[in-house]
Amino acid sequence: MRLGLLVILGLLAVIAIATPVPRLTVVDDTTGTAVACRSLAHGERVTLAFTHSMYGGDVHEEYMVTRQGTLRRVAMRTEHPAAADYYAHTANVVREGEMYRIEIPAAEFDEIAVRIDQVGKPRLLFSDQTLDLLTATGNQHRVIIGAGLGNRFAGDTCR
Repeated sequence: MRLGLLVILGLLAVIAIATPVPRLTVVDDTTGTAVACRSLAHGERVTLAFTHSMYGGDVHEEYMVTRQGTLRRVAMRTEHPAAADYYAHTANVVREGEMYRIEIPAAEFDEIAVRIDQVGKPRLLFSDQTLDLLTATGNQHRVIIGAGLGNRFAGDTCR
């Protein structure tokens, strides 16, 4: 009985170790330097936030890493109604408190390129942390936000 329990626990441990976890990577494409690598929980969302260059106000694009290792945009919101209309030429706009949700279809990307500047001040919002991409890279840089699946014990180190 005890041996059977140990075998089951051992199999569960192997499955847990072998199951890949979603990972988000940020690379400064201007310098080739890794800016951040982060393991995520399945279904955890990450928000790319930036100031709209024409209308002002924040734009929030929410993403999650799929089981195939791609970035899926699952939501988009803006603080400024004109910015919402800018993005929603074929979609509805719904007010949600202080923000405007743009009812866009989900879309998947292998990676996202983001231009870093002092107007947009882009940042990544995690559940427990904000990564200011302007501070992490520099003005006029370009970053590539990518996704993949990795080992759960890799932690948040970049390799």
